Amino acid sequence: MKKWAVIVIVVGLITYVWISTQCVSTGIEIGKLKARRAELLNINRMTGVEISGLRSAERVEKIARNDLGFVLPEKYENLTVPEKNDKDKSALSGVKDWLAKTIGYVF
Repeated sequence: MKKWAVIVIVVGLITYVWISTQCVSTGIEIGKLKARRAELLNINRMTGVEISGLRSAERVEKIARNDLGFVLPEKYENLTVPEKNDKDKSALSGVKDWLAKTIGYVF
Protein backbone atom coordinates (compact mmCIF):
# COMPACT_ATOMS: atom_id res chain seq x y z
CA MET A 1 0.00 0.00 0.00
CA LYS A 2 2.88 2.38 0.79
CA LYS A 3 4.34 1.70 -2.64
CA TRP A 4 1.12 2.91 -4.36
CA ALA A 5 0.95 5.99 -2.18
CA VAL A 6 4.52 6.93 -3.09
CA ILE A 7 3.79 6.39 -6.82
CA VAL A 8 0.66 8.56 -6.63
CA ILE A 9 2.53 11.32 -4.80
CA VAL A 10 5.43 11.25 -7.31
CA VAL A 11 3.06 11.30 -10.29
CA GLY A 12 1.12 14.14 -8.64
CA LEU A 13 4.31 16.16 -8.07
CA ILE A 14 5.48 15.59 -11.66
CA THR A 15 2.07 16.69 -12.95
CA TYR A 16 2.13 19.78 -10.71
CA VAL A 17 5.61 20.76 -11.91
CA TRP A 18 4.62 20.21 -15.55
CA ILE A 19 1.47 22.32 -15.18
CA SER A 20 3.40 25.07 -13.38
CA THR A 21 6.03 25.08 -16.14
CA GLN A 22 3.32 25.36 -18.78
CA CYS A 23 1.69 28.27 -16.92
CA VAL A 24 4.98 30.14 -16.68
CA SER A 25 5.75 29.46 -20.34
CA THR A 26 2.29 30.65 -21.37
CA GLY A 27 2.66 33.79 -19.24
CA ILE A 28 5.97 34.62 -20.91
CA GLU A 29 4.41 34.10 -24.34
CA ILE A 30 1.47 36.36 -23.41
CA GLY A 31 3.92 39.07 -22.32
CA LYS A 32 5.79 38.85 -25.61
CA LEU A 33 2.55 39.00 -27.60
CA LYS A 34 1.35 42.05 -25.64
CA ALA A 35 4.62 43.84 -26.37
CA ARG A 36 4.37 42.91 -30.08
CA ARG A 37 0.74 44.11 -30.17
CA ALA A 38 1.74 47.47 -28.66
CA GLU A 39 4.54 47.78 -31.22
CA LEU A 40 2.18 46.97 -34.11
CA LEU A 41 -0.44 49.42 -32.85
CA ASN A 42 2.22 52.14 -32.75
CA ILE A 43 3.34 51.29 -36.29
CA ASN A 44 -0.30 51.33 -37.42
CA ARG A 45 -0.85 54.76 -35.87
CA MET A 46 2.30 56.16 -37.46
CA THR A 47 1.35 54.69 -40.83
CA GLY A 48 -2.09 56.28 -40.60
CA VAL A 49 -0.52 59.66 -39.94
CA GLU A 50 1.86 59.15 -42.87
CA ILE A 51 -0.97 58.13 -45.20
CA SER A 52 -3.04 61.17 -44.31
CA GLY A 53 -0.01 63.36 -44.98
CA LEU A 54 0.58 61.71 -48.34
CA ARG A 55 -3.06 62.15 -49.33
CA SER A 56 -3.27 65.82 -48.42
CA ALA A 57 -4.47 68.04 -51.23
CA GLU A 58 -1.63 70.50 -50.72
CA ARG A 59 1.00 67.80 -51.15
CA VAL A 60 -0.66 66.36 -54.24
CA GLU A 61 -0.93 69.82 -55.77
CA LYS A 62 2.72 70.59 -54.95
CA ILE A 63 3.90 67.39 -56.63
CA ALA A 64 1.67 68.01 -59.63
CA ARG A 65 2.97 71.54 -60.10
CA ASN A 66 6.66 71.12 -59.22
CA ASP A 67 7.54 67.56 -60.21
CA LEU A 68 5.08 66.85 -63.02
CA GLY A 69 4.75 70.34 -64.46
CA PHE A 70 0.96 70.51 -64.26
CA VAL A 71 -0.73 73.90 -64.37
CA LEU A 72 -4.28 74.95 -63.70
CA PRO A 73 -6.15 75.76 -66.88
CA GLU A 74 -6.94 79.42 -67.40
CA LYS A 75 -10.37 78.65 -68.75
CA TYR A 76 -12.50 75.60 -69.12
CA GLU A 77 -12.68 74.16 -72.58
CA ASN A 78 -15.60 72.17 -73.88
CA LEU A 79 -14.75 69.46 -76.32
CA THR A 80 -17.45 68.09 -78.54
CA VAL A 81 -17.28 64.53 -79.72
CA PRO A 82 -19.08 63.84 -82.96
CA GLU A 83 -21.91 61.36 -82.67
CA LYS A 84 -21.75 58.09 -84.51
CA ASN A 85 -23.90 58.05 -87.59
CA ASP A 86 -25.28 54.70 -88.73
CA LYS A 87 -25.27 55.85 -92.38
CA ASP A 88 -21.50 56.37 -92.37
CA LYS A 89 -20.60 52.81 -91.33
CA SER A 90 -18.16 51.10 -93.59
CA ALA A 91 -17.19 47.46 -93.73
CA LEU A 92 -14.15 48.24 -91.61
CA SER A 93 -16.20 49.82 -88.83
CA GLY A 94 -17.82 46.45 -88.07
CA VAL A 95 -14.37 44.98 -87.47
CA LYS A 96 -13.45 47.96 -85.28
CA ASP A 97 -16.61 47.51 -83.22
CA TRP A 98 -15.91 43.79 -82.80
CA LEU A 99 -12.33 44.48 -81.67
CA ALA A 100 -13.53 47.15 -79.27
CA LYS A 101 -15.99 44.71 -77.68
CA THR A 102 -13.68 41.71 -77.48
CA ILE A 103 -10.30 43.15 -76.52
CA GLY A 104 -11.29 46.61 -75.35
CA TYR A 105 -9.21 48.45 -77.95
CA VAL A 106 -10.91 51.60 -79.17
CA PHE A 107 -9.84 53.18 -82.44
